[in-house]
Amino acid sequence: MDSRLIPTLLRQATAATALLSLSGCHLLTDGATRLAYDIESASRTLRRSEAKELAFTHRPASWPAGVTGPYEVIVGESPDSMASGSSLLVGDLNSRNYGLWGYNWSTAYHLNFVRVPRTLRIRKAAGAPLSVQLRKNGLHIEVSSLQ
Repeated sequence: MDSRLIPTLLRQATAATALLSLSGCHLLTDGATRLAYDIESASRTLRRSEAKELAFTHRPASWPAGVTGPYEVIVGESPDSMASGSSLLVGDLNSRNYGLWGYNWSTAYHLNFVRVPRTLRIRKAAGAPLSVQLRKNGLHIEVSSLQ
């Protein structure tokens, strides 16, 4: 390789990395993590407000690593603390992985911001939005329902 190209290649690699970073985390996430990010954002909004409850709509993206057909969301119970509990699972019902594992993507990131008093599960049609209801309970924000 011509040594004169190395500075150019380094600049191009740096620029590409910067663009990916500036494009937002959604470029490198999956269906469960994107939902967890929406839960994080809504929980922060609710915590700052005087409201007792807040509902938000999540529209699952098919790319990257998202649902393309009917889907299921399971938010596992976290009874004792925000640091313990079960995962948030998202499954594309028509996918092979869903058939094998019962989900496609999982995360526990949402537990940094909310509690889940009981396991919530819902199935939705392809392209259908998911409504998530949050509520204040003392000092905590809870995921109270999925619709």
